[in-house]
Formats: sequence, structure tokens, C-alpha cells
Amino acid sequence: MSETPKEARETYIKGIESALAQNAHAREFYFPANWYERIKMNKRLGREIGVGLEPWTALGWGDLYSRIIVRNSLDSTGVSIDCGSFVTSILEGIRKAQGL
Repeated sequence: MSETPKEARETYIKGIESALAQNAHAREFYFPANWYERIKMNKRLGREIGVGLEPWTALGWGDLYSRIIVRNSLDSTGVSIDCGSFVTSILEGIRKAQGL
């Protein structure tokens, strides 16, 4: 039996969470210690996630900020971008995937 769109989206998000949790290189790449570099890389991550989320845009993405950004920013540098900036980056990725 194939996954529902909601299940497929959740599988995609869990894959991102797992990659960041289990791969130190990926976590250091997207969550560097330098505050300004982290802002840039968190926005890049949002765009890259957005490209992958394009098939499930109707399901929303409001939970991703806490699941991806906040969870991976519990260090001395802390959270560097707000939810609005992250969602804007996701939308940029979705538009890119749609060819807009």
C-alpha cells in the first residue's frame, strides 16, 4: 500500500531530521557556530527543503521551524532566524521547484 501525501511528507521531514541528527557534517554545515553564517545556511536549508516539499505544499510547513531550526540550534550560538524568515526561504524553494 502506498503512502498518503501526508505520510509521504512526514517521511521526507523525518529524513531531514534524521540526517541532521546523525550526520555531524550536515549539522555543522547548516548550523555553523558563526551567527551570521548560520543565518545564511539556515535560509539555504529552508530553500532546499522547499524544493523537496513542493509536491505537498497544500499540507503546510508551520511545524518545520521548531522541528528543524529550533531543535538544531540548542547550542551556544542559538536560533539565528525567525519562523517568518525560514518559511520565506521554504517558499522560495517551492517556487524554484515549480519553475517560477
